[in-house]
Formats: sequence, structure tokens, C-alpha cells
Amino acid sequence: MKSSPSIIEALAQRVLQRRQSLGLTLKECASRSGLSTRYLMQVEAGQANISLLKLTQLSETLQVRLAELLSEGTRGEIDTLLSQLDQHQLEEAHDLLT
Repeated sequence: MKSSPSIIEALAQRVLQRRQSLGLTLKECASRSGLSTRYLMQVEAGQANISLLKLTQLSETLQVRLAELLSEGTRGEIDTLLSQLDQHQLEEAHDLLT
């Protein structure tokens, strides 16, 4: 059974995916965020413990709320669980949540 990625690995994946979806190169994104290209590369590889200040700067460059960068792992888990439900179960879940 495959284990869930660590918080740092999940954050790294979200940063990389968001940067690529915006069409930014490593160099462009790093420059706009006030980070070195090497440091951003380490963040995206899950090899750096980014500070809250730097993560805030990066989230502004990536045009995404800081909370989204930090909480997407939970959303992914929810999406996975919901994808395993049949239509009736989805309707029941919807009724419970609304």
C-alpha cells in the first residue's frame, strides 16, 4: 500500500503544479517571489522547509491563497473518498453536508 506524501512533499507538488499551470519558469517564479531559483527548485523537490514569510510571497506569485497551498492534501483525500461512493451514497453525503 502506498503511503500518503508528507506535508512538505504535498506542498512541493502543489507549488510545482500551480507554477506550471501559470506557465511560469522556475526563474520567473523565483524572481517574482523574491526567492533564488535554486531555493525554489528545492521547495518543489520537497527538499526545503520553507518559512511562512517565503511561502506567503510564493502564494502571491502563484495567485493562490496560502490556505489552499497548505490544505490541498485534505481536499485530495476527500476527493478520493468521494470518488469511491456510488450515486446514492453521494446524494446522502450531499444531504448531510447541506
